[in-house]
Amino acid sequence: MSLSRFFQDLPLPDLVKDLKGLVKWRLPVAMVRKPSIYAPTVAQLQEMQVKQLTQRQHYYVSEFAVFYVFVLGAGTAVFIFAQKIKKCFTGYSSLAIEVDSSDSDSIVNTGETTARKLVLVSLGTTFALGFAATIFSLCTGRLSKTYGMDWEIWQLLFACSGLSMIVQAVMAAIRLPEGRKFASSTFAICTITGMWPFISDAFDVIKDLNFGGIAIADDMNILGIFSWLYVTAIHVYFVRDKDCLEELLSSHAPAFVAQTVRDEAGPLVPAAPHQDWAQWLQAKAQTIVAVLYKQSTPTKVRQLSIENVPQTAMAIIYSYYRGGSVFVSVVNVVIPLLQIAFGIIFHRPLRLLVGPTFGARLDAAITSGNRFLEEQIRESTDIGDDLDMFKIVAPHCGAFTAVLPELTDLTKLSDEQAKSLQAGCELVTSRTRVDLEGCELGDAGAQAIASGMAANSSIVTLNLRGNQIGDAGAEAVASGIAINSTLEVLGLRGNQITDAGAEAVATA
Repeated sequence: MSLSRFFQDLPLPDLVKDLKGLVKWRLPVAMVRKPSIYAPTVAQLQEMQVKQLTQRQHYYVSEFAVFYVFVLGAGTAVFIFAQKIKKCFTGYSSLAIEVDSSDSDSIVNTGETTARKLVLVSLGTTFALGFAATIFSLCTGRLSKTYGMDWEIWQLLFACSGLSMIVQAVMAAIRLPEGRKFASSTFAICTITGMWPFISDAFDVIKDLNFGGIAIADDMNILGIFSWLYVTAIHVYFVRDKDCLEELLSSHAPAFVAQTVRDEAGPLVPAAPHQDWAQWLQAKAQTIVAVLYKQSTPTKVRQLSIENVPQTAMAIIYSYYRGGSVFVSVVNVVIPLLQIAFGIIFHRPLRLLVGPTFGARLDAAITSGNRFLEEQIRESTDIGDDLDMFKIVAPHCGAFTAVLPELTDLTKLSDEQAKSLQAGCELVTSRTRVDLEGCELGDAGAQAIASGMAANSSIVTLNLRGNQIGDAGAEAVASGIAINSTLEVLGLRGNQITDAGAEAVATA
């Protein structure tokens, strides 16, 4: 049921006019009433005057905004009171067992398989709703090449997305570990990647299904069906690809990989010092930059290119044979190409700006044992290979400070110091396998590796082949092995280790 049914004949603030008024320094006073015709057919739309069409646009834009604010408020409240909500649910024995068995801050921490299942459920629901909405609009004459589906249909889909976000927030709150909490802006960030048009993959899926329906409605059946088949097949590929799976998870189930922070009122850390407005604004700016950066990562650009370039070609073919359609041209051609161009142009400058934010997020992921989120951040920042990026991230990741205690100020590292610390920080992880083959670590890097191993309680396989490690480095690694209790496989071929070094490792 549309949100308009709840408002009946009550007017809404006309946000479109109000925004235009604010540009001219006028107070927001405009109101707009619900359109008289609900979910009109294409024929009814063609008979409407410009004033009626404008009223529909203004009303439903305002309705979208009102509902979004409701979802934002509800989800943020759930995240703020997450620990109290968790306590309420632990009163039920069957659910308490599930909650108590979790040692991490995310339901996806059990690994890639669970993450894939989450994406499949959410993505499958999106496809089912998208196909249902498109076919209903197609069969009832409500799919227009000028406007696409009715505003009312889009609002229903948006409402489903919002309710899904609230359910995710409750589930994430139930799984929240003791001593952790969600920042006040975390749910807002989740809604950006999970609900916003052109940023959310769910919207991209539905607009591609919508385009296929428009092509079929205009007697281009082969093009429309091929569009449907392509968007379905390519998402099957995305789910199977690990890098794309991480992107899909942050779009279809963002609350499950939401960042947590230490609870200031809990036992982990003392209360944080007061922040002035400048610090607050700087933190919010960093958050915005991080969201923009996520739209420019190589994986995101690759995903957008694979999904949208063929769809753009099909949209151009449609426009060529059936005449111009502003809706198709803007939604399926112009905006996707702008998204890809944005990612290509701004990836590097944004990447350098988000270092502090991703350092804090990486610290939270490592501390809470969120392996999937940790891998996502390491992949996004490439701190294992990019020394300049590592120098920016390291000072903001508290988990890295104990690797080389002699380095008291991580903001002032030489390249040699940073390279050694970079190697050791690969072991500050909740991952079970670390591959450092051919990284030219040398004995200094091996010493850092040993320091990382001493604090690691998850690694099973460590590959150090071809790293110019000598006997001194081998002895350092041996000291780390003696302390570490989880390592089972160690690769040291292709180094400069003599019998003395080999014996030290063998007897560790």
